[in-house]
Amino acid sequence: MAILKARVVNPGLDVTLEGESVPDLRAVLKFLREEKLIPQAGEAPLAPPREAASHPYRGKAVSHATHESTQSRAPPKKPLSPAFKVDEKSGELTALRWKLAEGPDQSERTTDAALLVLYGKELNGEGPTYGATLMSVLKRTGYTMARIDRPLEAYISQGLILTSGKKRSRAYQLTETGKARAKEILVEIATAMGVPP
Repeated sequence: MAILKARVVNPGLDVTLEGESVPDLRAVLKFLREEKLIPQAGEAPLAPPREAASHPYRGKAVSHATHESTQSRAPPKKPLSPAFKVDEKSGELTALRWKLAEGPDQSERTTDAALLVLYGKELNGEGPTYGATLMSVLKRTGYTMARIDRPLEAYISQGLILTSGKKRSRAYQLTETGKARAKEILVEIATAMGVPP
């Protein structure tokens, strides 16, 4: 049986609905409108929703739903290393404070820096990181590259990085082995700069 998907986007609400039939999806949309989580047709957008964790369709017509708030991210569980720059307003990791020392062949260590960024984003509670975001952080740090997927292929095949999605919506996340390697890089850069890791 085919699974149908629908996405509802409203200020403060981003929900992906999955159901086995169109009537299932319509029933969920009706519920969201009745609970004033999404506007009726022709109405202005609503204020951010209240928590919708206990709606009656959970597990019935909806097999998967996500709720992402547009409000600022909660502060990280523990302070990040001084090696990371974090935007004070959004709480997002925006750059590394220092570039890594060049490799033995005088090449930039872009892939090691990418591991470090993925590790910092995970510590900051930002979850899997899209390739465009990863490239943006690396460019703000001073690394130059046209693409990020090809340099990371070696680390993906070594089992340091997991990927999900395809093409422009590809996201990256560290494995336990990748986290261990990123910790080593963090200690290296912190030691070189004389700060705690």
